[in-house]
Order: sequence, then structure tokens, then C-alpha cells
Amino acid sequence: MHPEAAKQYLTRRVQTGEFPRYLYKYRPLYVIDREHPEGFTLVDNTTKIITTAAMWHSEPTTFNDPFDCQIPLDSRRSADIVRSVAKLYERLESHRPRRRADRRRGLNNLRQHPKLTVERAQVWLRDTMAHIGICCYGTRGDNLLMWSHYADSHCGVCLKFDVLADPIAYFDMCPVTYSRDYPVLARLDEESVSKALSVKADVWAYEEECRVFTRSGQGSKSFAKKSLVEISIGAKAWSAPVEAFIDLLDSDADYEHVHLRQARVSNRSFSLEFTAY
Repeated sequence: MHPEAAKQYLTRRVQTGEFPRYLYKYRPLYVIDREHPEGFTLVDNTTKIITTAAMWHSEPTTFNDPFDCQIPLDSRRSADIVRSVAKLYERLESHRPRRRADRRRGLNNLRQHPKLTVERAQVWLRDTMAHIGICCYGTRGDNLLMWSHYADSHCGVCLKFDVLADPIAYFDMCPVTYSRDYPVLARLDEESVSKALSVKADVWAYEEECRVFTRSGQGSKSFAKKSLVEISIGAKAWSAPVEAFIDLLDSDADYEHVHLRQARVSNRSFSLEFTAY
């Protein structure tokens, strides 16, 4: 997608509230290392986000929740599935040098054997998932449980990204919905699959998650450095590794715009307060 078209697409959805303007990545920052001269080592996967300007996108089957990304096809809607498979077949066959009569026979075979077609669709779905990468973000920077669970019990950092500053990196996103039941898929198009891959058990609702997809499988995906607009330091973070991390950030002039802020535990309520670092 052209960058300007992607920005218009994202802007419309941000304005309507369908997509968030900012995404947040909670990360651990360091581990205590008594053998290291400084007494700590920075977490490599966190520093690489800064040094490579890239975010890791995981294959759905590697997530820590075994219920995540389970997408059964709705066999009761086999007619819808057959139509979706037929569209996929037509799109694939249009790029192959085959006669129209052969393509028609292939389509008729799909329609005449719906049970087999649904089974093939399930195989296609598994293959498709193997070529999808997902990066999971929060939609708030002050989520107490996210700080506890993903930012090393408030000793880590939270990176804030402006999606409109890099529409190509973020246009393929989908906010997570939470449910007691698995999503049931009856259409095999990218948007339907993305939405189905963005349904989680309702016990995870506290995460307020949004997912960003890549169609090239698991791996690192670059982001524009200007899209990283803010980094919050955890309320319990040790100052020495924080200073080492800031030195790393300051070594790249392309990050000089990034605002730094310090989280502090409020003495008035169960919340965090933030001040400039």
C-alpha cells in the first residue's frame, strides 16, 4: 500500500475510534548480573528494538496462551466457506497459464464436494497462519498489570509509538476483542482471518491489546524512528541500567525527539504518576 493511502486509511480509523492513535510496548530492561562489572546487563531483545529500529513479530502458534489463535471453521456455514475458497482459487488460478475450461472444472469440483472443500480450507488456514507474524501492543501506558507482567514488575520500560508517523508499519492492525468462546470463521479473506486472530479469552481483557500483523511470517519488522515518541521508565527501575539505556538512545541522533518520563507510584490512589525524566 502506498504510504499516503495507508496514512489516510489509518487516520480515518483513528478519528472514528476504531484504531488507537498510540501503541505501547512494555519491556523488561535489565537483569541483575553479579559477574558483570556494572552489576547488571541490559536485556538484549529490548536494546535491539532501539539499535535496529525493528519490532519482533511472532508466529501465532508460539504465543504463551494455548487458547490464543484457535480458529475453527464453522462447518454449518459450508456454503460460505466454499464461496470463499472459490474466490481464493480464482485469484490463484488467474496467475497460471491454464485454460478457462480447466479453471471452471476446478471450481465445479470445489462446489460439488463441500465437505472436502472445508477440509482443504482448514489446511489453507493453517498454512496461512504459518506465514503471519503478530506483534502485540497495549493501548495505554499506565496499565498497572501490564507494567507488572511485561515490564519486569515496574523495573522495565514502556515504549510509545505514534501509528500515524509510520502508516506502512502499522496499517495492518486489529484491536483485540475478548470473549468466552472461540471465534468461528466462515470467510477466508485477510480481514476476517486477522479479526479471528484478534480474539482472546475474556480473562485477558485487562491487557487492552491491539495486534499488528505482517504477512511475511515470523521475524523483525522495521519501524520509522520518528514513530517512537516516548519512553516511560518504570517506577522501580534501578538508575544505573536506566542511564545506560538512555546513553544508548542518545547515541542515535534520530531519537533526539523521544520524550522521556519517569513513572512514580501515587500516594493518593492505585495509579502511576509521570514526570519528565
